[in-house]
Amino acid sequence: MVRDLDNLEDRSVNIRRSLLREAVEAALVLAAIGVLVACAGPGRPDPDERPGRMAASIPALLYSPNGEPLTGGPLGLPSCKLATEVWFERADTNHDGRLDREEFMADARAQFLRMDLDGQGYLTSDVLERYRDPYRQRGRTAQSSGIDPVMSADRNFRGKVTREDFLGQATETFARLDADHDGALAKAELEPLCANALQRVPDHQPPSQSGAPNGGGGKRRHGGGWAG
Repeated sequence: MVRDLDNLEDRSVNIRRSLLREAVEAALVLAAIGVLVACAGPGRPDPDERPGRMAASIPALLYSPNGEPLTGGPLGLPSCKLATEVWFERADTNHDGRLDREEFMADARAQFLRMDLDGQGYLTSDVLERYRDPYRQRGRTAQSSGIDPVMSADRNFRGKVTREDFLGQATETFARLDADHDGALAKAELEPLCANALQRVPDHQPPSQSGAPNGGGGKRRHGGGWAG
C-alpha cells in the first residue's frame, strides 16, 4: 500500500515537471516570435501611402498673377474660378468691377512686401518656400503645373528677384492680361489663367526652358504660369 502511494506521488511529480517544461518552452517560442517581429520593422507600405502616390493626389497650389497663394492650407481648395474672383474683388479697391493698372500694381507692391520675410528687398527660392510653407500639406509634395510667378522675374539667373524685377514683371503681366488694351482688367480677361493652370511644368523652371521670354509658342509667362 505504501509502495503504491509512493509510485502515485512520483507519477504526479513527473506530470507537473512535464507541464512546467512545456510551459517554459511555449514562453520561449512566443518571445522569439516577438523579437523577429520587432526586428522586421513595419510591413510593406500600402500602395496608396507611397510618396509618389501621395504627391500625385495633392493638387498644385494656385497663385494670383502677382504670386499670392490662392489655395492650400487655411484657404482650402476652392475652384480656380472662385479663387481668382476672390483675389480680383479684393484687389479691386474701388469696387467698380474692373482692375485698373494702379490697382494691379498696388497689389503687386503689397504682395512683394508680404513675401519679403527678411526685409532684404529681394526674394530667393528659400524665402519663397518659407512664405508658402503654411499653404502646403506637411510631408507631401504637390505637383507643379506652371512656371513660378515670382522667380520667373529673375531674368539674369542671379537666384534672386529684386523689387524692381518683380514690379517690372507685374507691369508686363498687366499688359499681357489686358486683352482689349483699355487699361483695365475685367474678370473675363483672367479666364486664361485657369486654362493655363492645367498645363504642368516643373516649379522654378528657368524661362529659357519653357518657351520664349515673351510667350511665343509655349506656356504663358508673367502671370500665366501661376500654379505650382
